[in-house]
Amino acid sequence: MNFNRSLVAIVATVVVAASPALAVPTSGTPLGTIDMSSNSGSFTGEVQAAVVAAVDVFTFTLSQPVIDFGGFVQTIRLSNRDIDFTSVVLTSGMMIPLPFMMSAGDPFETWTLSVPSGLAAGNYALTLTYSKTGPALASYSGTLEVTPIPEPETYALMLAGLGVVGFVAARRRPRV
Repeated sequence: MNFNRSLVAIVATVVVAASPALAVPTSGTPLGTIDMSSNSGSFTGEVQAAVVAAVDVFTFTLSQPVIDFGGFVQTIRLSNRDIDFTSVVLTSGMMIPLPFMMSAGDPFETWTLSVPSGLAAGNYALTLTYSKTGPALASYSGTLEVTPIPEPETYALMLAGLGVVGFVAARRRPRV
């Protein structure tokens, strides 16, 4: 039994070490909370001229489970101002980190994540690791969107509507 646990620990260590996109930064600059109360939220980050590389962290809370989660982070290269992300990762407690994937490079670097299986209610952290080139100020922005699981009342209302449509259709049918 101990052999199995040791083997799992070794494999997990190798996988995380071999994949920097899955590595979760242990620290970062907390930049604020993303308001997800309307099932979507946006965020921005401004990188000062003196910064060469950094880790920024945004947090948000999902008050109920969601059936779909999606998001993107984007930066635009403007002459001598450029931010290059090295990783964008979504984490929560014991959840396996979910890395965003680069979908477009410079000049409009974009990283996206889609979780069609959904997420549980709870607290989450969005960690952005990047480097910056150029002496000027640079910025990035992003959006997160969720699709909540429908409430039971939604299904009840839908079934009642289908019942009314069926009743009306049955009454309009000519009797033989």
